[in-house]
Amino acid sequence: MISFNETLSCPEQHENPGPQETVKLSKNPSSGFTGAEKPARVIDGTLRLLPYFPCYEMTLGWYQDPELCRQVDNIDHVYTPELLKDMYTFLNDNGDCYYIEYRGVLVGDVTLRNNGEICIVICREYQNRHIGRKCVAEMLRLAKEKGFGLVKANIYSFNAQSRHMFLSAGFVRTDEEWYEYRLCPELP
Repeated sequence: MISFNETLSCPEQHENPGPQETVKLSKNPSSGFTGAEKPARVIDGTLRLLPYFPCYEMTLGWYQDPELCRQVDNIDHVYTPELLKDMYTFLNDNGDCYYIEYRGVLVGDVTLRNNGEICIVICREYQNRHIGRKCVAEMLRLAKEKGFGLVKANIYSFNAQSRHMFLSAGFVRTDEEWYEYRLCPELP
């Protein structure tokens, strides 16, 4: 169970937005948030990555945006609560899944999968602020800490925004929809 001390808010993305929902987490100054298996990763004074915890009512709003769902999953429908829960369970069980907190607001999620693939989603209101680029750089640091030699990303050919972001972070295109970043240049 999550204890309550620090408040985080997430913008809603519904047609008739109500008040912002908040989640409160207890923070242990020496090790990060309680109840999490790993501490938060601080990127800078405005941006940090919080270890995944079940919070579907907050994150569902991001996945109710049809264009965002098309960008990240190439699907023509939005997520159901069940699909969202399954997605987060899979990402958390098969990698290091984090929420992206920008200036106290949860704005997306990022995962470094055990196979070296980076998955990232930033809600529309917070795109084009270099948040994704900074989060990808932090995932590259995490990959290096874990001893990965190669990190990859699957980006659909129509997603010019993500292609540009990954290329500017140093990734190279290796196939129509695959990009790689070599942490160890000596690897084939």
